[in-house]
Amino acid sequence: MVSACTPEPEPVETARIYTTSADRSRLLDKTTVEVNPPARADATVRVDLSQQRQQILGVGAALTESSAHLIGSLPETDRAALLTNLFRPSGGGGIRVLRIALGASDFVVGEAYTYADSPDARDDWGLEYFSLERDEREIIPVLREILALRPDLTIIASPWSAPAWMKDNRSLVGGALRDEDGVRDAYARYLLRAVQEYTEAGIPIAALTVQNEPQARTPDGYPGMDMPVEVATSVINRLAPLLREQGLGTLLLGFDHNWQLHPADVATTPSGRDPEYDYPFDLMTGDAGGELAGIAYHCYFGDPSAQQRFLNRFPHSTVWVTECSGSFGADDTDAQVFADTLRFQASTVLIGGFSFGATAVLTWNLALDAEGGPHRGGCERCTGVVTIDEDEVTHNAEFYALSHVFRFIRSGAVRVNSAITGADVVAFAAANTSGQAVVMATNTGESAQVVTVEVGGTTATHTMERGDVATFVFDR
Repeated sequence: MVSACTPEPEPVETARIYTTSADRSRLLDKTTVEVNPPARADATVRVDLSQQRQQILGVGAALTESSAHLIGSLPETDRAALLTNLFRPSGGGGIRVLRIALGASDFVVGEAYTYADSPDARDDWGLEYFSLERDEREIIPVLREILALRPDLTIIASPWSAPAWMKDNRSLVGGALRDEDGVRDAYARYLLRAVQEYTEAGIPIAALTVQNEPQARTPDGYPGMDMPVEVATSVINRLAPLLREQGLGTLLLGFDHNWQLHPADVATTPSGRDPEYDYPFDLMTGDAGGELAGIAYHCYFGDPSAQQRFLNRFPHSTVWVTECSGSFGADDTDAQVFADTLRFQASTVLIGGFSFGATAVLTWNLALDAEGGPHRGGCERCTGVVTIDEDEVTHNAEFYALSHVFRFIRSGAVRVNSAITGADVVAFAAANTSGQAVVMATNTGESAQVVTVEVGGTTATHTMERGDVATFVFDR
């Protein structure tokens, strides 16, 4: 018992700092530091909690057929441990956003497919051949396991191609929708049916794009489809009323492609046609703009400042980063792949993505094998959040970069303003609903940096080595 004349001890004020290093010597290692120490800083991050920006939904990746196959092949206890590690909601953490392909992407096991493949690509206006049977083999069972862990999971769906019979080349690879109103109607009904049947299977689709990478007109052996703004507008205007009529709350997102038009996509523009450098803007200012909840971006060309330019024009819209894969060269060492991927994913994709207004940021495959597959064409050496080699699971740089967000920034958090002095550090800040402040920072320079983070007059200082990623947590 404490006597009346004995004062209660004052708590020591501390901040928690979690660090992942480029050389993997530290992996989310925790350091507890006293706040407000006298310190010289090479860089300072000043956080203004009163200046709130976008709400942060969370981070995630994609459950491709390849990922589902590898995860589903793990022994039950190993699979449960992996999914729990990725999606566990304890304390509000864990991955909260997952992307799926409606039909095949380049990451499939075997032949490419859609949900309405007819014999010899003959017309099937009534969608008599529609079936989710292929997804029911491996994708849907893994999705159900994930949803059992994370019932509030947000699922984004994207098609890589319409069924071959709807396309002018009668193939899943390349080509475009046939230039007929009936085909556009059929494609809208096809997408509606996919959402309906997934919902009936207990897997609600929260958001949908009508075409993955609509300006990638010549995919390398994998499903893809050219979809100009005019066609996307037409499909969206057909699909949106159907979703409403069926009482589905699925949001429609536009574009689903790079921050900037890639020169290769410019080069493949058909003669006499506009390359559509401003595709997201043209889509939003066109007839379908009012049906769109936001714009989806990929990271493969340009930079995330494109998101802010879009939001400056359309401040009541949202932006989402729906895909960004790590990759590696044939001669790259494991150490080099980890360091380079950690730096890019942390600094450009996550910090850059959220700093420039993203609601959610997703990498690409949740799991791949040691060769970057299975895949059909497309990326020869992509990396996943984890690598699964037989029964061995390796957590890659994507996992640690994402963890620096999903372990600390909770559901309902908002991004808040942060001002940075020092050229070699990038950061973004968020406030959890509890009042807790979280700052994710990366040292992009070539030498160690002493970094001070200041939140409401409280400071914490930490030395960040070259390539370090650190999350500062201030409990309030």
